[in-house]
Amino acid sequence: GGGGGGSACGGRFLVPLSAAGLALDAVMDSLQPDAELRPGQRPARATGPAVAAAVHLLAACVPGTGGRALLLTGGPATVGPGRVVSRDQGDSIRTHKDCEKGEARLFHKAAKFYEGLGERLAATGHTLDVFAAALDQVGLAELRAAVSDSGGVMILGETFDHATLRSSLGRVLATGPDGHPDCGYNATVEVIAPKEIAVAGAIGSVSGVKRETKRTVTEVAVGEGGTTAWRACCLNPGSTITLFFDVATSHATPAPGGEVFVMQFTTRYVHPDGSTRLRVITSARRWVSGGDTELADAFDQGAATAAVARLAAFKAASEESIDVVRWLDRSVIALCKRFGSWQSNDPSSFQLPDTFQLFPQFLFHLRRSQFLQVFNNTPDETAFYRLWLERETTANALTMVQPALLSFTIGEPPVPVALDVSSIQGERALVLDTFFMVLLFHGVTVAAWAAAGYQHLPEHAAFAEMLSAAEAYAEGAAEGRLPAAPIVRTKQGGSQARFLLAKLNPSATHDNATGLSEEVIFTDDVSLSVFLEHLAKVVTA
Repeated sequence: GGGGGGSACGGRFLVPLSAAGLALDAVMDSLQPDAELRPGQRPARATGPAVAAAVHLLAACVPGTGGRALLLTGGPATVGPGRVVSRDQGDSIRTHKDCEKGEARLFHKAAKFYEGLGERLAATGHTLDVFAAALDQVGLAELRAAVSDSGGVMILGETFDHATLRSSLGRVLATGPDGHPDCGYNATVEVIAPKEIAVAGAIGSVSGVKRETKRTVTEVAVGEGGTTAWRACCLNPGSTITLFFDVATSHATPAPGGEVFVMQFTTRYVHPDGSTRLRVITSARRWVSGGDTELADAFDQGAATAAVARLAAFKAASEESIDVVRWLDRSVIALCKRFGSWQSNDPSSFQLPDTFQLFPQFLFHLRRSQFLQVFNNTPDETAFYRLWLERETTANALTMVQPALLSFTIGEPPVPVALDVSSIQGERALVLDTFFMVLLFHGVTVAAWAAAGYQHLPEHAAFAEMLSAAEAYAEGAAEGRLPAAPIVRTKQGGSQARFLLAKLNPSATHDNATGLSEEVIFTDDVSLSVFLEHLAKVVTA
C-alpha cells in the first residue's frame, strides 16, 4: 500500500514484506496440492471469498490509506460467492451468446457480488488488480466492475511464466528513483462548472461520489452520472477520465454568445509518501457566437473518437452490439448533415471540413473493432479490451481503434501507410501497433530473402539495416507499455498473419480482387470506400 496512517489492527495483520519474508516463504513451501481430482472435475477454487477477505482486511486495517490487493488466478471460480462455473467440466463456462440469451445462470449473481466489493473498495480508497494466467476464461467479465471502480488493472496471460504477465506485474509494482510507486492513491476528481453547463457523467476507472451538490447535473446519466465528483482509488501519469457535459440552456434563456466562461477540474490525491496533494486545472472557454463554423474549426477529431469509442463500449456492456453500431451510424450521419456541405442527391458533391476529414474513417474502424464486435472473443477478452479503452490516453485509445501501420523498405526511411490490405507488398516489412500487441510482418519476398540469409552477406547490408530498423521500431513501440505488449513475428501467408489481416481495410477481397493488391482478405465486410460512399448517399438524399 501507499501513504501512511491506518488502524491498530494494521500491525496485527499487515506488516512490511521485510518483516514477513521468511514466514511467507515458509507458508508457500508448505502448501500442498489439492487432493487428486476425479476425471471430468474442475479444481475447487474459491476466488470470491479470497478477494472478499483481502478487501475487508484492507478496509479494516488501512481505511482511507492507499493500498492495493493483487489477485493472481489460474482458473475460474468454482465454489462460493462469485463462482462463474460449476466443478463439472461438462458444464462449459458462459459465452457471449449465453449472456445475450439469458442462459448464463451464474453470471449476474457473480457480477453483483463483485460490484459490491467494488463499491467497498471505492469507499475505502483501495485498488484491486487481477492477473489471470489460464488458457480458458477465469471470470474477468464478472470481476470487471470491482477492478474498474477501484482503478485497478487487468492482465491476461497463458501461464504465470508468460512474458506479458510477468512484465506487466513488474511494471505495476515498479518504483521510481525516490522509492515510491509512480501513482497517486485515494483521489477525488471534481468538476466546477457554470450554471449553463450540466454535468452528464464520467467514463473511466472511477466511481461516482454521491453527495449534495449545487451544480447542475443531467437527468440522463452518461457512465457514472448524477454527480460532479468521482473517486479514483489509483491514478498514474497516463490515467484518463472522459467527462460528458450538456448545455443547460433553452431557447428562452440562450447561452450568452461570445462571452467567456471558466471551468475548473480539481484532483486531490494521496502521494505514496503520505502527503496529500491538490492539482487544479482552470480552463477558460468562450460561448460560440458564429454558429457551426466556429464549432467546426475547434473540433478535435482525435479526442472525439476516443470519447465516442468509450461511450460506445460503455453502451455495448448493456445493449446489443448491433444496436450500438446503429447508434454510431445515426450519430455520424447527423454530424455529417450538420457540418458537411453538398448538393441535394449528388453524393460526389459531399464534403466535410478539414477538421472532420478523418472522423468517419475512425468510426469505420471502431465499428469493426473488438470493442463492439464480440465474435471470436470470449466475455473475459471483451472485458479486458474495454477496461483498457476506458482508461488510456487519447493517443493510445486512437491506436486501439485504428492501429498504426509503418512500412519499411530497402534504402528508404520508414513511412506510415494506410491500414489497408493494399499496403501488403512482397518487398516490404510492416510493423502493426494495436496497443495490445505489436506485430512484425515480412512480405513474401522479404521473408524469402531472410530465410536465405541475405542479411548476413556484406553486399546486402541495406537489407540487413531494413530488418534491424523494423525490429528496433517494434521493440521500441512495446517498451514500457502496460499491459505489456507482446511482439508477434510473422510473414505473408503465415498463420499469425491473421492478426494483421483482421485489422486491415478489406479493399481487396475474394470477391473483388484487383491487380492493385498482392493480398486479399476473405470477408463479407464492406470496405472503407463503400462505407464512405453509402454515408454520402444517405446524407445527400
